[in-house]
Amino acid sequence: MAPSQKNPKFFGFRISRKVYNFDVRSYFSHVRGYKQIKNANASPLENMLASFRHGKSKAAAAAPGKNQPRVPAKPAPSLLSNKFVRILGIAFLIAVMLLGALAYVLFNSPGTPPAPPKVQVTPDLVFSSQMQEYGLASFGTDVEKKSVAYAMLHLTASGISNITITGDFYPIEIPRHVYVLRSFRVGADSFREFYASLKSTLEAKGMPVDEITLNQFKLLPKNSRAIIIVPSGKLPAALAARDGSSFDYVNATQGGSVLIYIGLRPDKALSEEGNLLSIAPEELIKLKITVAEPKASTEGFGLKDADYSVFGQNPTKTLYGSVSSIQYGAGFMIFVPQTIDSGWQKNGTAAGQDIARLVDEVQWQSAPASSEVTLQANGSNEFSGTVTVLSQEFPTATSYGKISLTYTDARNRTKGEVLYGTFTQPAAGGLFVTTGTPQSILPTALTGEFASLKAVLAEKNESYQDVYVVAFNNGQEVFRQKISEGKVLTQAPTNFDIDVNMPKGPNILKLMNSSGYIFGVGYLKVPDVQIAASAIAYHVNTYIFLVTADSRPVSVKNIVVNADGEQEMTLSSDNDGKLTYKPAKQLGEGSHEFNFDISGMKLTITPAPYTVVKAVYENPLVIFMGMLAVVIFGAAGLLRRPEVESFGLDVPDFPPLSKIKVSVSHNQVLSLFDQINKEYRWAEVPLKLSELKKGFNKLSYQGKPILIGDYNLERLLEQLEKEGYVSKDLDYYGLKQWERDSKKTMRMLALQRQLRDVFINNVVRFTKFNETEECDSLITIDNENYYLHIFDGMAAASKALATLQKGRTLLIFSNDAEYEKFTNSLNSTSRSFILLRMFADDGMLIMTTVNNLPKLIKKRK
Repeated sequence: MAPSQKNPKFFGFRISRKVYNFDVRSYFSHVRGYKQIKNANASPLENMLASFRHGKSKAAAAAPGKNQPRVPAKPAPSLLSNKFVRILGIAFLIAVMLLGALAYVLFNSPGTPPAPPKVQVTPDLVFSSQMQEYGLASFGTDVEKKSVAYAMLHLTASGISNITITGDFYPIEIPRHVYVLRSFRVGADSFREFYASLKSTLEAKGMPVDEITLNQFKLLPKNSRAIIIVPSGKLPAALAARDGSSFDYVNATQGGSVLIYIGLRPDKALSEEGNLLSIAPEELIKLKITVAEPKASTEGFGLKDADYSVFGQNPTKTLYGSVSSIQYGAGFMIFVPQTIDSGWQKNGTAAGQDIARLVDEVQWQSAPASSEVTLQANGSNEFSGTVTVLSQEFPTATSYGKISLTYTDARNRTKGEVLYGTFTQPAAGGLFVTTGTPQSILPTALTGEFASLKAVLAEKNESYQDVYVVAFNNGQEVFRQKISEGKVLTQAPTNFDIDVNMPKGPNILKLMNSSGYIFGVGYLKVPDVQIAASAIAYHVNTYIFLVTADSRPVSVKNIVVNADGEQEMTLSSDNDGKLTYKPAKQLGEGSHEFNFDISGMKLTITPAPYTVVKAVYENPLVIFMGMLAVVIFGAAGLLRRPEVESFGLDVPDFPPLSKIKVSVSHNQVLSLFDQINKEYRWAEVPLKLSELKKGFNKLSYQGKPILIGDYNLERLLEQLEKEGYVSKDLDYYGLKQWERDSKKTMRMLALQRQLRDVFINNVVRFTKFNETEECDSLITIDNENYYLHIFDGMAAASKALATLQKGRTLLIFSNDAEYEKFTNSLNSTSRSFILLRMFADDGMLIMTTVNNLPKLIKKRK
């Protein structure tokens, strides 16, 4: 075998070797890697809780090399299951909701709800009234024989604030029931509203209202004393005797009923079928009425555009300016001169209220004696007691009373009722107060005097009895005294004195025996005493007060007076009611109270405060300013510049005109009247002053026309008038000779001149004056002839009656006074005046004055 060789080769292969050294600790470290795994089906809240539960992954301690591969982190296993997380989230939500609800309750609670407002319930008006006693009491003296009506009312009411009692006492009995006539009507579209308003208004006052037919109306007894309202618009034929019967409104009212006709002038009657039937002027005379010009409404009465007014042979009265009332026996016919629709412009409610007022106030009767009392409820809105209502005095022995009671509650709602009664003297005798002011006597404790009374006993049978005077105040006996120590004859008068010891207010005095029999009734009022300041003179410490009772000065004794509770004095007022208080100590500045005690009745008066006003000259500033003014004016007087006198010449612009005295004869002046008439082609026409002044220009002196002033011309004409050559009337001048030639007065000639001027200025054709005997002139206006008469006495009126048969007639008056005097005389019942009045109403006779004639002509053209 051959020996070994260096670097042997193995079959041509070259073997190389690389050595790798790894330091595991230097290059690698154990890292825990976590990856957050989200459950797609979990809620956001569960995912959020999971993130808090696992925390954040931590970074590796050393970053791997650039080319080193990253080792993926493996997720750690979940500590809580998805079901547990879901339950925990729901519990958290419930807790949050509960906390929110609790916070809302604690912080947003409205607290205790406010109490609902109290609703004040006004109780219903409940009332009852009764006239316990009523009649007439003697008033004044036994010679005058006057009376006052009295009524003692017992009232019980609840739910009221006050009660107003009005008593009206009439000489004729008052109708007590109101009916509305059901008939054919015109101009009454608002009748339903009218009837509802009338009924509600009157029934609220306690007066019932019903409807009635014509047949029912005719069957009413004559003395039924009802008020029948006829809103037919035209007078029903049955009330004007135009339905074939003799029944008319004169017969219907004789017994005491009152008819209130609402409609147009009664020149036509309305049948039940709605046909209009004419009423001739002669038939109106039978109905005792005459239609005249309308008058405007007054006193708040709502009727507008009145169509007419009426007057008659019987007593006539105007109500509310436009309404006419005529008395027939014990009843009345009242004309409301327009329909419901036209008079109240289709306001049926207003019409009903006005007619209800007409019914309630009863103004068609003579002015009644009346009285009014207002009572206040107590704190519980209740009233219970007796009240005395008294009227004013009147001379009749019988009176018919209407006492209206109005109850008002806290909400000003009212209800009412009406009480009626016939008031008479309960006995043949009477009781009269003979001293002091009749029926008004102060208590004896205030005056120290007794009241003298006279009992007039007039029994049919003679007897001697013990007689007492008993006083009743609101139904309660308050005083009793025998009129004599022994028995008195019941057929003779007895004078006696009483100690006036009665309550204030009206007291009904009765003459009675021990058994209560009444011999006579009288009345005595105990008035309130009032004190008012008359003259308060602080500077002289004298204070004068006026003591009155029933608004008249009275003498009252033992009045205790003090000022501010001090300096008390007991004084008396004199016969003039003057009370003088002079305290010993001067009252200081400021307000003061004067207190009075009149037998237990206390009064306090607080006049204006006492202020001391210093004189102007006592003010130091005024003194200083005065001295300064003296110094300034003194210096000004010494330093002023001396005055320089100035002179001037007054040279007139023109020299004065020269005047020449010209003599003119009577004949020259008098001839001017005829010359001017001749120029105008007149004859015996009076002239104006201006026309005579122009006429003087035709007279000349030394070849020059004469100019005369108004003053000289008037003096000249006045001289001629005194000498009997010239006459003047209505500012026109004429010759006396003209009056003798024409047999007309200068006033008539002047009126003819005025009328001539009116006709010429207004282009009216007229005939010459006195051309015919039947009229003064025949004029033509708009192709219609008018017979013109100038009023110079009743002869002109007689001529006018003659020409009225031929056509329209004008009766002309010189002035308004003459016109009014004649038209007022037409109210006479003479046949001539009645005919003139009828023709005037028909428009055939036109009466006017000269001054108003141009307006009439323009109106008729």
